[in-house]
Amino acid sequence: MEHLALDRNELLFFSLWSRQKVSKRLTLLYNPNLSDDFLFNHARLTAPQETLGYKDLRYVKKFYSRLGIKPTLILNSKPDSGQKHLLSGEGFEAIEQLITMSTPTYISSPLKPNLKITVCGEDDLADWVKVFVEAFSTPSWLEELKRIAEEMVKHPSCTLYLARYKGTAVGVAARYSVEGVSGLYCLGTTPKLRNRGVGSALVAHVINEAHRSGDRIICLQTLANEHLTKFYARLGFRRHYSKTIYSSEATV
Repeated sequence: MEHLALDRNELLFFSLWSRQKVSKRLTLLYNPNLSDDFLFNHARLTAPQETLGYKDLRYVKKFYSRLGIKPTLILNSKPDSGQKHLLSGEGFEAIEQLITMSTPTYISSPLKPNLKITVCGEDDLADWVKVFVEAFSTPSWLEELKRIAEEMVKHPSCTLYLARYKGTAVGVAARYSVEGVSGLYCLGTTPKLRNRGVGSALVAHVINEAHRSGDRIICLQTLANEHLTKFYARLGFRRHYSKTIYSSEATV
């Protein structure tokens, strides 16, 4: 049941960034304005225990190709030989692993001097967006990110955080809370302040906030190629499960 709760938290947060099309078998997230990011543009099985069929894969390729987006799937379970053959036959190749980590919430140590972390209000959104764009090198997202941030700051389940060092905005994070679970998202720091403890302080602060809100567990997602699992492990997170990301260059 915990696996499902963490997966649901992830899907609900991603859905703040994307539109969603849901059928009996597939859930498709899409945002052509963020077409270069597969987390906000991918299909997954609506019921994770189901298996993909030929028609599902053809539909995914047709749906995303019409939008000018590379067809992508995120699958919970490892496919058997038949599924692998089907995926390969339709041009889908495994390109990455999305790792979900989690930890019980708790109260951690105080912040480092000169660093202040606050909850974002509407007056802080320009700084939050600016730091996000710098941290994730996404200048093409600027206008769409402004729109999304304005929606997130108003959403009852979502909280945005901004870290300032000596008064200058240097780090961002987001927390999505639902059904006793918090998800940590959008963790980033400006390049000049990396490896200075800002990211660790943001993680600790969000864990504290999740604990104070009454959530019993906090989760996060990280890509295997980012090699951040050891960083999060030092902060108390443990690997919970992983999903495989498949992408296809083929169109219908």
